[in-house]
Amino acid sequence: MIESAKSSTAKMLRPALSQQGILSIARIFYTSSKSMYLKQELCIITKYLS
Repeated sequence: MIESAKSSTAKMLRPALSQQGILSIARIFYTSSKSMYLKQELCIITKYLS
C-alpha cells in the first residue's frame, strides 16, 4: 500500500519536473539532510522518475 502510494506520487510529479531538476533538488536534500529516512525516500522517488 505504501509502495504503491509512493510510486503514484512519483508518477504525478514526473510531468511537472524535469529529470535534471529533480536530481539537483534531490542532491541538495541528500547532502543537507541527516535523516536516513529522507535519503531512502529520495532514492525511491528518483528511481521512479528516471
